[in-house]
Amino acid sequence: LAQPDPGDFVLTESWVRSALPRKRHFAMHKAQAGRVGILAGSHGCLGAARLSATAAVRAGAGLVTLFVPEELYPLAATACTPEVMVRTFSDLASANIDVWGIGPGLGTAMVPKIFDFMTALTAPAVLDADALNWISQTGLCSIEAPAGPRLLTPHPGEMRRLLMGWRPELADQSRAIQATEFSRAFGVTLLLKGSRSLIAQRGQPLAYNSTGHPSMATGGMGDLLTGVTAALLAQGLSPYAAAGVGSWMLGRAGELAAPLGYGATLVLDQLHAALRSALD
Repeated sequence: LAQPDPGDFVLTESWVRSALPRKRHFAMHKAQAGRVGILAGSHGCLGAARLSATAAVRAGAGLVTLFVPEELYPLAATACTPEVMVRTFSDLASANIDVWGIGPGLGTAMVPKIFDFMTALTAPAVLDADALNWISQTGLCSIEAPAGPRLLTPHPGEMRRLLMGWRPELADQSRAIQATEFSRAFGVTLLLKGSRSLIAQRGQPLAYNSTGHPSMATGGMGDLLTGVTAALLAQGLSPYAAAGVGSWMLGRAGELAAPLGYGATLVLDQLHAALRSALD
């Protein structure tokens, strides 16, 4: 770590173990594990939506619903894993959802159609990909006083675009400074992705993830992270804990998948093993 603050810390197995959801009691039912809504997908990017929704299932969400544009419903309904329910944007107003994951593969042309809905949500929401790109294009006023808890998961390029619309001088600062300043200013939880992902939240120490592998430098990893963190939020974790546990889990899954080859689907298949490694 480059000149870490004395209060910073590195995410370890013991921390993840302590932050994981409590063991499920025998009489638990699916609604108690949380209802996750994934709002994602556009022409040519339906794979991102599928990855995110499936990751939410694998990370323990009780019910997962994927919301897609009307014209993509036939494709999504047949292509998604059987555990995922598929709805369209027209069903958003009546949806019974505890936590939202918004942005993977959505396309900037689609975001304006759901922007007011996204901004007004009082439920916790994970914002990624094109949701972040739209915020950077239209100004950061939509997250200055969010209606509910927000977890933002930008990669360095998305983070730079957010900063250029707010404080351009921070774009050339360290990732630690960027994450800390941004989270303090807007009161959101920030998971700044990278080879050592950072988790920042006002009033909490800056956390550095300790897992991951270079084989994860391929498309779809961020989509998985959106689903995983949304599922953890739905199971009762705080945004800060969900960001830390989710980042650690995905990185460990990437380590386990590395000998098998490249690709987000290989990492997806190792999520449960990653979770077990923290518990053993």
